[in-house]
Amino acid sequence: MVVGWLVTGAFIYALIPGLSFLGSLTIAACATPTDPILAASVVGKGKFAQKHVPSHIRHLLQCESGCNDGAAFPFLYLALFLNFRESHSVGQAIGWWITLGELSALL
Repeated sequence: MVVGWLVTGAFIYALIPGLSFLGSLTIAACATPTDPILAASVVGKGKFAQKHVPSHIRHLLQCESGCNDGAAFPFLYLALFLNFRESHSVGQAIGWWITLGELSALL
């Protein structure tokens, strides 16, 4: 996921002139975990999927897709914290990211 996030961010950075690399990482955090075409064709309620893909495989793919999307939140929040730090250093922004991430995981 980390490599995909960085590679997607690099592509976005190269394709959109004037966008900062942190801005491209923010967009990449939203684009990296998506797999809608594969998931829709296999997980969907269509006749082909119901006939040829066992239900336990379809449920497993739905679970993987949900976990994949949920795994993107830390990357999105890290990019947002680094983008919107005002008078804080990078270390302080990462410290807040870790602290608030742990607190949200506990709640």
